[in-house]
Amino acid sequence: MIRFRVDGTLHEMLRPGRKLASLLVSRIKVMARLDIAEKRVPQDGRIALLLGGRAIDVRVSTMPSAWGERVVLRLLDKNLARLTLERLGLSQQLTAPVAPAVTQTARHLSGDGADGFRQKHHAVRRIAGAEQPFA
Repeated sequence: MIRFRVDGTLHEMLRPGRKLASLLVSRIKVMARLDIAEKRVPQDGRIALLLGGRAIDVRVSTMPSAWGERVVLRLLDKNLARLTLERLGLSQQLTAPVAPAVTQTARHLSGDGADGFRQKHHAVRRIAGAEQPFA
């Protein structure tokens, strides 16, 4: 069964036959440079794609199941992964208090938030990393 999760909701798209499913799994494993003969242990890999001029990183995870192998593909748009505070749409009023903290050599930033917070946190860390490279 092929399903897509969009905004947290799982949508069933297709139910290929057992033979086609096996061929799809093998092809995905080849593209991700995984061992196609190994079906008894989980494997992780990645596929780099260029779709419509956008760099897409596909993370591939396989695991054995009672009905064969399960494959999970996670699509990551590399362009969206490079967030900055400005690209997040934060106003100068909101970023001004944070800017001095991320440029100091001795710092500890802590935060809490809902889904997507981790991306915002990485945008702050990226600023600190670019301005204060490790020796």
